[in-house]
Amino acid sequence: MFTISFWLYNIIIIPLFVCAATLAGFFNQKIAAGLAGRKSLFEKLNKDLKALDDTRPRVWFHVSSMGEFEQAKPVMACLKAHFPRVIVILSFYSPSGFNHAAAYPHKDVVCYMPVDTWRQAGRFIRFIRPVLAVVVRHDIWPNHMWRLKKESIPAVLIDASISEKKASTYKRFAFVLNPLFACFDTILVVSEENRQRFLTVFPWPQRIHNCGDSRYDQVYQRAHEKGKIRLLSGKGIFQQRHCFIAGSIWPSDEKNLLAAVDDFLRQNKKNRVILAPHEINRKHIHALVSYFDQKTALYSQLGPDSDWSFRILIIDQIGLLANLYGFASLAFVGGGFGPGIHNVLEPAAHGCAVAFGPRYQNSAEAVELIKKKSAFLVKNSRDAGELLQTLVDDIEKINAYGKKAFELVEKNLGASECTVKKLEPYIS
Repeated sequence: MFTISFWLYNIIIIPLFVCAATLAGFFNQKIAAGLAGRKSLFEKLNKDLKALDDTRPRVWFHVSSMGEFEQAKPVMACLKAHFPRVIVILSFYSPSGFNHAAAYPHKDVVCYMPVDTWRQAGRFIRFIRPVLAVVVRHDIWPNHMWRLKKESIPAVLIDASISEKKASTYKRFAFVLNPLFACFDTILVVSEENRQRFLTVFPWPQRIHNCGDSRYDQVYQRAHEKGKIRLLSGKGIFQQRHCFIAGSIWPSDEKNLLAAVDDFLRQNKKNRVILAPHEINRKHIHALVSYFDQKTALYSQLGPDSDWSFRILIIDQIGLLANLYGFASLAFVGGGFGPGIHNVLEPAAHGCAVAFGPRYQNSAEAVELIKKKSAFLVKNSRDAGELLQTLVDDIEKINAYGKKAFELVEKNLGASECTVKKLEPYIS
């Protein structure tokens, strides 16, 4: 247990990390919120746990942030369906996901993971007393893993993946990573390719299983949740064949998209556009509204008695995009002209034809869609204009691409059920 890695991590890395995080908290609101939330962690946790039946088994799920939380949702729901008595304790590293978890029905307790010191990790695990620890995707903290191993609490890594780009790095540092990954009893990977990659850091093939990616289950389930957009649905103003949506778009995407959108609407009077910017601060939203000559509306200002004759709807609230894709037949997913594209599965789950910019290699699903000629690649503003005109001139082509995108989602459903079956022996 107490190897050189353990001492280096606890004597050098963790103290430096704590100092850096404390300093960064003065300048970064998100980091400050995370530090503030951890100050009363154990007091709140003690109160929440006392309210629960102490005889029921506890399963601890840990996620980093919002993306991993979305992946964990269908697994937790499936677990509760199979084992209703199980208490689910959900921990977060980042406040961006934590703030959205309070209303989630399939968790019993939500909290932050404490700072990864040996003492704090031990105290946390003694507090929650799980029969099983489940880490989602990649947020692996050494002291928490070593503590689980010391207490003989089984741990499972789910939705695990190593990108092709990072595979060589994992292999190069296998001597450091092997002891850490050895703390897991089982690793559930998202694909057969990832199963092979994990063998470099987890050389027990009988303990690695391909269960698929639970994100497919989650986007499929969310595609059928209409409650958040009931106001828009009730008005019936969006007809799929005449609607285009651009989701999670960055300013770098807008430079290649907005002129094409403006020209498209000027020439095609039946069509409407929904824009969901990644940045929803007031200054950016005002700039978007000012850009267009077309009649524009903000989602936050809509009501039953609003003027619904707008051509462009700008989404200035978060948490709606996954459902909004259902209004359109063509969707542009942002990030491809900036840091890398966002979730292409959300529009695909609605049967939308999917388009994105040139930086898409961070998304395995986008790579798969391009490989199968099931998505549109937009390299510049000219491409964007031609793509939008295709919505008018060749709706059959748009629908065909949308059907192929949906098939990618459909054929990958079932990961959550598979995952829970692999977790069952540790719970039973």
